[in-house]
Amino acid sequence: MAESNHARWPALSRLFAAVVVAGSLLLSAAPASAGSPARPSAAAEDGVILTVAPLGNAVLHPGQDLLVSGTVRNATAATIAGGTLRLSITGDEIASRDGLEQWLAADAPGLSDRPLLTQQLKTQLLPGQEEAVDLTVPAAAVGLAKDAWGTHGIEATFAVAGGSTVTGRTAVVWSGKVPQARDKLGLVVPITVPPGTEGLIAADDLAVYTAPLGTLSSQLDGVLGRPVIIAIDPMIVASIRVLGTGAPASAVQWLDRLSHAKNDIFPLSYADSDITLEAQTKAGSVLKPTTFEQAIDPADFPSPSPVSPTRGDVPLPGQTATPTPALPAGTDEVLAWPYTSTDIAWPAAGSVTPKALDFFAASGLTTSIVSDAELAPTELAQPSASLGKHAALVTDETLSTAIRRAAVATSEIAWRQAVATAQAQLAILMDDGSGATLLTSIDRATARSATRLGATIDALLGTTWTAPASLGELRGAGTRPAVTLNGAAAETGRADQVNALLARGEELSEFASALTKPAELTGEYRLDLLALLATSWRGEPDEWQKAVSDSLDASTQTLNAVRITTEGPFLVVASQTDIPITLSNDLEQAVTVRVRLVPSNGRLLVDQETEATIDAASAKTVLVPVTAKVGNGSVMLHISVHSPTGVVIAEPKTVSVNVQAEWEGIGAVIFGVLVVLFFGFGVWRNIARRRRERSVASEGPADNAEAESDAVTRNAPEDGS
Repeated sequence: MAESNHARWPALSRLFAAVVVAGSLLLSAAPASAGSPARPSAAAEDGVILTVAPLGNAVLHPGQDLLVSGTVRNATAATIAGGTLRLSITGDEIASRDGLEQWLAADAPGLSDRPLLTQQLKTQLLPGQEEAVDLTVPAAAVGLAKDAWGTHGIEATFAVAGGSTVTGRTAVVWSGKVPQARDKLGLVVPITVPPGTEGLIAADDLAVYTAPLGTLSSQLDGVLGRPVIIAIDPMIVASIRVLGTGAPASAVQWLDRLSHAKNDIFPLSYADSDITLEAQTKAGSVLKPTTFEQAIDPADFPSPSPVSPTRGDVPLPGQTATPTPALPAGTDEVLAWPYTSTDIAWPAAGSVTPKALDFFAASGLTTSIVSDAELAPTELAQPSASLGKHAALVTDETLSTAIRRAAVATSEIAWRQAVATAQAQLAILMDDGSGATLLTSIDRATARSATRLGATIDALLGTTWTAPASLGELRGAGTRPAVTLNGAAAETGRADQVNALLARGEELSEFASALTKPAELTGEYRLDLLALLATSWRGEPDEWQKAVSDSLDASTQTLNAVRITTEGPFLVVASQTDIPITLSNDLEQAVTVRVRLVPSNGRLLVDQETEATIDAASAKTVLVPVTAKVGNGSVMLHISVHSPTGVVIAEPKTVSVNVQAEWEGIGAVIFGVLVVLFFGFGVWRNIARRRRERSVASEGPADNAEAESDAVTRNAPEDGS
């Protein structure tokens, strides 16, 4: 297939853009919820912003000082001459997540009348200036019972000198006793790449993605050695494997690191395609690659050379020999991986419908990961549930949101706020003493930091009341309560566009029957189609529309690459002759076609089609034999070009033919007459010559004597002697 006009974005620019987007998300205003970090509070009239969070992992034990740090930022146009900081903690624990949400969302000071700490900020703050603050409450002043356990709110206030008071809130878990039960926490982390239009990642992009600071390296660094569940895009594995020895060394090493991971791993759909969108189209099942034949160069898979000590092939002690990649035997071998499970669907959040669940099950995906925000009831004591006849793993959306914010935090204070919120939620969920089994997820944003993600996992699983949950534990957690979907709206417009792409794929499959290597067209188109269906495109609707349009335009050019360039008209003056039909092929491979001529009347007869092979990027004239039958006159000749299986692969054309077959008889008569005249003239000349010769022979003796006499007379001397 011709190279797509809309190539995969340059890797470096995408990474930079992803980081910028993540940062902007953190800085933008968002609705307050228990899943969000405590938002900074600001007085509208002066624009001073106070942000605070506990140090460490937001857990405070008896005998420990309460350490809180934060920032005071002057967002006004005037200089602030310092102010007074106060820090307080709630005496009663926060018993519910709704209560935590209300606590974090409140702007007005609620505890300023009983502060544990008062501290002066003497530094003047210029417009736009930010000042870091550290607040320490001695352990003896915390005032919480040593045998108590639970979540408590922390409130900091800043009274601007001569102005108003602003508030910043967060939370901390007081661990005065060891809980009898432990929360079981499962975290699903996807490993994906930014959206693109090509179904295999180019070698150059792989080199960037798997570099030490690349997105794939960062994503893998954040999960290796940590008890989380990995959901990986099989396109990443396939892209490295098909390159063989041509794969970047960093990509090969990345794949090797993944192969040694002890994590539970399950595959996403190829290219992380949007399977709920596919369910709304005419696709009968989840779309998969058809072949990788077009992407594999056997030269990149050389046979292993025998080890020879004399050549220095034997590795030194402590070294290992780099294995030579084996040529994949087929699509299944390219995609093969020792997954923990292969029957899990993870659709885009908020997109699941009952029809989609049936669609997943028909494709062998019998368990779907869905958010509790999509269900009724929304609060479950376990992640395993039943959606009608289908199994589901339900993620806790509120807790997941806090974890996601921590994973993409661009500052230390933002990360500690998010971790404090997540830690507080976990403590609330298991405060009844029975413990809970929870499933959370990181979204598909590739801008997350390996350091932040790893630190978040360590903080949440590093407490005495939380333990990791494996995939098997999550799926087998108790009986499955029945839940129902709230119902997602149909995406008719996007589904129509995908149907157009699928229809184009069918056209290309038929067209490819003329190609020497059809997989180079059909296999590549299927992979690129899956890339266009990537779930991450949901966040970039305008760019997706353009990518779809570009794909349809490019495939239209492919379908029009074989053309009939003959113009006509033709003159036929013989009963049997050849009509020259010129064809052009703009493809990068040869095509085998059959040329079919259909005359408009009986003056011409075409007995059969003529087969020809046109080389890549070339033109060829095909001679099609025809027979002139009845009379003279005009004939309209319809020209069509078919594949060997009968598929029309070029725009048909009609040319004019002027048949004057009687001229052949007239010409034969004239030629015959000329031949007779020629030979008759030759016979006449011979007869005339022979008559002259005979005439000369009969007059010979007399003429000779007379001649001799005349000669003697002429030669006699003048004197008479």
